[in-house]
Amino acid sequence: MATVSHNHANYQGRLAFIQQLLVDQLGLSAKDLERAKVIPIQYDPDCPFKYNNFVYRIELPFTVASDVNNVDGDKGRRLKQPGCVPIPSDMQIFILRLSNPDAEGMNAATRIENEVAIINLSSSALGHLEPNVVPRVFGWESAKSSQGWILQELMPGVPVDETFGSMDLGKKRRILAQMVTLLKALQRFPLPESLTAWGGAAFDATNNLLFDPDSGRITALLDYDFASILHPINAKLNGFPTPLPETTEGGIQWDLAKVWEDELEKQDVKRPSIMQGIDKVADVDAVLRAVLPWHITNLDFLQMQPDGATEYFRKRGEEKLIMLLDYMGF
Repeated sequence: MATVSHNHANYQGRLAFIQQLLVDQLGLSAKDLERAKVIPIQYDPDCPFKYNNFVYRIELPFTVASDVNNVDGDKGRRLKQPGCVPIPSDMQIFILRLSNPDAEGMNAATRIENEVAIINLSSSALGHLEPNVVPRVFGWESAKSSQGWILQELMPGVPVDETFGSMDLGKKRRILAQMVTLLKALQRFPLPESLTAWGGAAFDATNNLLFDPDSGRITALLDYDFASILHPINAKLNGFPTPLPETTEGGIQWDLAKVWEDELEKQDVKRPSIMQGIDKVADVDAVLRAVLPWHITNLDFLQMQPDGATEYFRKRGEEKLIMLLDYMGF
């Protein structure tokens, strides 16, 4: 008898939860539920790794009726949580994200609040750009003591990573230029005074990108589950040699990396190659990653490995850590 994966074990329970949520939050009747569609998105029941979230497309049999008691005067049904906007009265299709309580590296007490708060900050930072790429949030519930969820806008487009590899360099450049525009807007957005430290955000009491294949325009920036306020660093530290090295199988795509750097420079975006002392930050980051490498802490990964794999990865990690410490003069 085949075993059921941890992702699929509560599949029917999640569907039952969604149906009750539609009744409680959107007022659906039993007959309405029979006509509503709940469709899992990018879900593989046999995936060996735990999903961070279970994502569903919700199609209602009718548009959401206006809430005549909306105290803010907006047209549309408003749920009660902060960080939400009213559901437009003509809205019929939604995205519902259920947090996975078994996901590793997540704080159940703050993960939903952090995601919604970062979405709100991103919406403010990117609101002047067209088209709008940040989904509106209509409702949410904390994962602290119950099933966490976010009800949000369905965004148009297809995942960039599905076709990016097959694009020519010119099309890739246009996508990267738009990504740089988004990054620039996020970097230059003045944070609220209430945010006084690095890390996640909350309220006081790449498939992350979608694009239109016809126009080549980015249409959505999604998935803020691990989003946080951080120093503007990425993996690029130094300049490029001339001529560029050839890209080997499984190696660095030098032409693409050069295009990314060129677009960052063209739009005057903060980038590691012009940040004083960034090499020291990179050294510290490398040591921290070597001290606790993911492949000896991720249980899903380890369960897929043969006997002795943990010791092998540990030994290899120790060797790397010693090399890094020697390089840094310790």
